[in-house]
Amino acid sequence: MGIASIYESGPTDLKTILELFIKAYPTAYKTLTLGEPLVCSARGNVLEAAPPPTAIFFGLSTLKATRALTGRSVPVISWVSTGSAAFLRLWGPESMGGLDDFGAKVDAEVARTGKSPLEAGEYLYRHTKGAVIRIPGLPPMYDHEFQPQKLPMLLPLSVVIMDSREFLLGSDAVIIAPSDAYEKETLHAVRDWIVWPFDGDQPLAAVYLEEILKVAFELIEVRTGLGPGPIYRNGKTPKGTREAVGEEIRRVLDDCLGEEGEALSNNALRLKVQFAQAWEEGGVAKLAIRAFLKKFT
Repeated sequence: MGIASIYESGPTDLKTILELFIKAYPTAYKTLTLGEPLVCSARGNVLEAAPPPTAIFFGLSTLKATRALTGRSVPVISWVSTGSAAFLRLWGPESMGGLDDFGAKVDAEVARTGKSPLEAGEYLYRHTKGAVIRIPGLPPMYDHEFQPQKLPMLLPLSVVIMDSREFLLGSDAVIIAPSDAYEKETLHAVRDWIVWPFDGDQPLAAVYLEEILKVAFELIEVRTGLGPGPIYRNGKTPKGTREAVGEEIRRVLDDCLGEEGEALSNNALRLKVQFAQAWEEGGVAKLAIRAFLKKFT
């Protein structure tokens, strides 16, 4: 076994790296399916031939190439690294607070307005109207709470959402990364967390960490853009002034060192134990991975 790069290293920007990977993937995958040795494009070393793959983990950019070579004979497993709440929001049904078939909504907006798909997608994803979103396991949230910061650059998340939905529907199975002990983000250490969410799955993770798991403090006064709107779960509205930010940070730092911070640390310690137990004999994580291996290998 070993690790090999299927394209020559050099570029550091994500767009170029993805383009190189997508271009090189079909040849590399075909080599693996034939059980032939694979040459690392970066170092030149040769990985010995191995049995053809019985299952494939990867992202959305390689689904079509994989299906073209091996059809449905090799299962494709989608790896989802967000929490379950974010998964439901981005790709779930509207009845669970999700965007549902976002691509169909974008197509309808393009037909109605004549906008480009990117313009229509970003408008629909970013547009808010004060709606209350209810996602299982989380307190209700206003739609503007999913975008608590004004971003300094364009992040075309609408494109990612549409492409990812197509990939998820075309996959044979989905594995969601987070531990069963935590709704579904990872706590990397046992400590108090101060969270400052921006976009994507971050606002959902912040709410879950603070309100459900009670292992973090979320900064509210730092919100910009749509963020300073009212917060559904507590009725507060951020002031967003320099004075309010300073006051909140001082209060949170004091709380971290006081009884509330100690309580959060104790909650995180309990989660640490639950994470460890998940991988013990009979634990949910070990049982799940065994079930996966039994089905796909």
